[in-house]
Amino acid sequence: MHLSNSEARAFLIQHHGLGQKSPSTKAAIMKLFDKLHCIQYDPLNVVGRNPDLVIQARIENYDPKIFHQLIYHDRQLIDGWDKMMAIYPIGDWPYFDVIRRCHGRGTKSTLAYRNSLDALDLTEGLLDLIEKGGPLQSSKLPSKSTNKGSWGHRKLTSAGLDYLYAVGKICVSDKINTQKIYDLTDRVVPKSVLDHPPVFPDTEKGLRDFIKWYIFRRIDTMGLLWNKNGGAWLGYYIEKKKDRLPYIEELIKEEKITPIYIGDIKEPFYITRDNLKDLKSSLTSKKRPDKSGSPNIRFLGPLDNFMWDRGLIEAVFNFKYRWEVYTPVDKREFGYYVLPILYGDSLVGRIEFDYYRQGQDLSIKNTWYEKNFTPDENFTKAFQEELMHFENYLKKI
Repeated sequence: MHLSNSEARAFLIQHHGLGQKSPSTKAAIMKLFDKLHCIQYDPLNVVGRNPDLVIQARIENYDPKIFHQLIYHDRQLIDGWDKMMAIYPIGDWPYFDVIRRCHGRGTKSTLAYRNSLDALDLTEGLLDLIEKGGPLQSSKLPSKSTNKGSWGHRKLTSAGLDYLYAVGKICVSDKINTQKIYDLTDRVVPKSVLDHPPVFPDTEKGLRDFIKWYIFRRIDTMGLLWNKNGGAWLGYYIEKKKDRLPYIEELIKEEKITPIYIGDIKEPFYITRDNLKDLKSSLTSKKRPDKSGSPNIRFLGPLDNFMWDRGLIEAVFNFKYRWEVYTPVDKREFGYYVLPILYGDSLVGRIEFDYYRQGQDLSIKNTWYEKNFTPDENFTKAFQEELMHFENYLKKI
């Protein structure tokens, strides 16, 4: 199957829920997770944190408090490791045993590198403290310092909590801003989920089955994904092209995914069976993301699922994007925390807002438009409307 670039763009926008916004309900947010599987978490807060930026681009009148309730009160979502730090449906918890085992080993290696393995001696005491005293915030614990370093915790108790969280013995039961509050896993994850039989046993076959599932899941998340190394493949076991290839070939043979070509791009893209049905349906009915015929504008978070594979975005949308938050000031092309601007089915520019804090007016530091794009009256009207929606969302944080 061969798609034009415009057909691929329209499908990707539709798949990622970036056309018409859904109503601000818990059901709509959970439906979004059914499609995206996870949203990457990042603690940086310029105009909201990444999960809020992702959801506000897809949900009308989005209220972050609803999202918080879904995670920490309704327990329908949970913090965990997927594509880096992430939030995913709590029903996926049993599928990530492999990641927790691997992340535990990685955390232990980090502690060894920092000469902080003494933190492991504190874990039983920390578990006992949580069991008897209830949810625990690491900042409330006194502890001697670990060796100084640029990265990682300075307190052994915090490092010990990190290890317990990595292996799944404790979970994030709530957050105060970026401060995690931990509780025992069996007081956060429902018993029906914890009692689920092992999905991927700790065997060689179990690991292979997990990797194949994980690759399929990532392709399903992205809608269309090639086998070139990039941000969409971040995570344990799947980051290297040569390691993914045999599993991709196996998934093709099993007819769970299908190769597709886009425009004059030589590299094949892959699509899952269900997403292929959606694609064919959209092509048959000639649907486009904006059903009203008036292009919408969306301000996208730098770590939005849609932007995970920046090489793919450049190839399909002709838009080169680099997140410059960790780039030295004198080497930045644009700015510290710059959001791509999606207009209809095109990425037409970038916008950088000033830090927003409650009670302030939303302020734009700068906007940059692509060389082949000139804002017209329709764009200006849509821009002002989305800017108003964006500011309303920020007032609810």
